[in-house]
Amino acid sequence: MRLIVRTYGRVWEFRAESATSLAELFEEEGVEIPAASQIQSEAVAYLPDGGGYLLGSEGRDSPIYRVDCRP
Repeated sequence: MRLIVRTYGRVWEFRAESATSLAELFEEEGVEIPAASQIQSEAVAYLPDGGGYLLGSEGRDSPIYRVDCRP
């Protein structure tokens, strides 16, 4: 199981192959991962293939950043 969490200043990923619940997942220590600097940093989502994630902010013309993950 994987979960990506974004705060206004950082992005964290939690991973636990054997986790079957969020409680179990949060027993693992999160790892800080790269993030773009954005005003009102609010959105994060994995790409459908799990090979990266998207970062976004609020506002009509806000850019969306793609971060590729390497094994």
